[in-house]
Amino acid sequence: MSIERPAGSTSTSRSGLLLASIALLAVSLPGCAKPRLSVQRPILSGPFSGATEDGKAVTVTFSEEREAFRGEGTIGAEPIVVAGAVGWHGVGSLARGDGGAELVELTLSADGETVLLEREGQPPVTLERGGSPAPPAPSGPFSGSYRAQRERATLAQVTLVQRGALLAGVGIVA
Repeated sequence: MSIERPAGSTSTSRSGLLLASIALLAVSLPGCAKPRLSVQRPILSGPFSGATEDGKAVTVTFSEEREAFRGEGTIGAEPIVVAGAVGWHGVGSLARGDGGAELVELTLSADGETVLLEREGQPPVTLERGGSPAPPAPSGPFSGSYRAQRERATLAQVTLVQRGALLAGVGIVA
C-alpha cells in the first residue's frame, strides 16, 4: 500500500518553510542590530549631608576626576577627608581630624541623590544630596591627581586630598 501526496504539495511546504524562515529573520535581526542600553552611573559631585546614629551632623562635598572621587567635610565638628575609586559601590580611605583613618565603602543610589557611607563597626550613614557645602579650607600641597605614563598609556593614577594635616588617597593601577 502506498500513500500518494497531492500534486504540488512538496513545493508548497518548501515555500511555506522558506517564508517562515524569512519572517523569523526579519523579526530577530533588527533586535540584534540595536545597541544595548547602558545605564550611566551618576557623577558623585556636590554637597551631601546626613547624620550618624548618635546625631552628629555629617557634611561632605564630593568631586570626581577620571576614575577617582574625593570629598572634604565634617562629622560633628571634626574635619574629614575621603578619597576612593569611582563606581556604584566604591571603597575609599577616610582620614579624621583626630588622626584616625579607616577604610569606608560608599554606595551611590541609581538616581545619584543618596550615598550610603559604611564604616567597619559603625552603623551606616545615609547622606542625601544637598545641604551646605563643607566649609572651605585650603588644600595642602599634596592635593591633586598624579599619573604614571609610558608612551601615552596610563600605568597608574593616584588621587590625594589634603586638608591641613589630613591626607587621604586612592591609587588605581591600569
